[in-house]
Amino acid sequence: MRPASLDAVTLWDVLEHLPDPVAALARSRAALRPTGFVFVNVPVLDSLDAPPVRPILVRAGPAAPPDALRSDSLAACLAAAGLEPGQPGPSHGGHYSWTQSMRQVADAHVPAGATRAAVRHILGHPGLKAMILPYVAATELAGRGASLTVAARPKAGAASTTAAEPGR
Repeated sequence: MRPASLDAVTLWDVLEHLPDPVAALARSRAALRPTGFVFVNVPVLDSLDAPPVRPILVRAGPAAPPDALRSDSLAACLAAAGLEPGQPGPSHGGHYSWTQSMRQVADAHVPAGATRAAVRHILGHPGLKAMILPYVAATELAGRGASLTVAARPKAGAASTTAAEPGR
């Protein structure tokens, strides 16, 4: 890919699976035009609903260190890659993160078969979404939601380089 050729890069639920999230962010930064954005979404290991899911995420490896999945350390990763986050906007879709987390818990703890299928069916039901939206909204307003979404731009004056790319 040519350096400085993209307007946007999305890393949706990707960084937590990479051994070096800063290198991935640096490669993304190098691919951006100066006015481009990197959009990042990660699960948050210190969210209010993370305790039942945390062991599953941590052993899902290879994974970034758990510190890379907190808002303060994600900001540090972005800065190290030459990116600066924009002002946080309203969160949307936290119900999806919650539902996916509960599916992982079910897959890890409910025996395969009809019972697991029934649990997964219930977790996908629109009625459950309506029931959990107040909880999800409250956790997001408190800054303790299941996922963190950030739009970051190249830092002013930061050089675009491909030095972090493997094999270069």
